[in-house]
Amino acid sequence: MTAATSDIQSRRDRTLREELVIDWGVSHALKKIDQVTSGFGLRTRRSLLTGALRLTRGMAPEPHRSLAACREILGWDRPVELYVKPDPMVQAFCTRSVSGPMIIGLSSRMLETFTDAELRFVIGHELGHAVFDHFAIPMPATATLADVGGKFVSRPVQLKLTCGAAPRRSPPTAPAWCAPATWSPRPTPSSRSRVAWAPA
Repeated sequence: MTAATSDIQSRRDRTLREELVIDWGVSHALKKIDQVTSGFGLRTRRSLLTGALRLTRGMAPEPHRSLAACREILGWDRPVELYVKPDPMVQAFCTRSVSGPMIIGLSSRMLETFTDAELRFVIGHELGHAVFDHFAIPMPATATLADVGGKFVSRPVQLKLTCGAAPRRSPPTAPAWCAPATWSPRPTPSSRSRVAWAPA
């Protein structure tokens, strides 16, 4: 069962992106970021390997089952690697290499305490960032990039990027794409308390 991305992406997320990509300052900043960061290849993945452990199916079957369920629902067929970072807090992230697989990182605390359904929710949320390409406008670099003439992006657009980045960090559509992956529309009481105490 694959969900159509148009059915699960919020209108605000879609319209904000459409507004930002046509802005001259944003497109100019993105070109500059591409020039500066091109040629680094798998740098993101290599730096992650210095402080995290890549999880294989053999060593962590539960998170990989959760990932497989989310990939099927979201229709994501490109490579994804799972990593665990030693961290006493409940945290997760998604990032991409310039070349290479999409990377989802989970904290060791999350792996120790979350149920399979809760892991599916978190992994589905993180994979949603990849599905909707929230990496296309990197933040805060796009809003703060400057040269001798000043910042590339105007102040009103900086505010849109900064204030509008909140949906990217915690998209309003997250429950829509995560709920099917958890097979339960209601979060458990334990997941609510864990998320409530998680740092922003």
